[in-house]
Amino acid sequence: MLPQRVKRLEQENKKIRQLLRQQKAENSQRLKALKRNKQKEARATAGAFMHSNDYRWVRVRGREYRLTSMQAQVIQLLHKAHLEGKPEIGVHHILVEIDARSSRLRDIFRSRPGSLSNLVEKTGRGIVCLNI
Repeated sequence: MLPQRVKRLEQENKKIRQLLRQQKAENSQRLKALKRNKQKEARATAGAFMHSNDYRWVRVRGREYRLTSMQAQVIQLLHKAHLEGKPEIGVHHILVEIDARSSRLRDIFRSRPGSLSNLVEKTGRGIVCLNI
């Protein structure tokens, strides 16, 4: 009785080891695919957004924008958040950070018609991200 039980346990153990090896191989393949996708996204994003040191000049998807200092500060905050992997920021937070007199983001971009909608994407109520 005991040798049969040991034999059955050894067989089950062998099956478990095979399943674990199989899962490890699958996970390795998934990880490689994720890394490839991340590298592709980084290459695509790198060419999609360019800026000067002070963000007064930016290029998004081939279109260039010359910005005021206040607008540049907004884009800089959004770009920094994007690079940190937390791209969405509350509009109120942005306005406080740049010490804006206005209570609306669109007022800051009023002097550059179309630049707000091309550079900043609304993702929720009072929440925006860089449109890249």
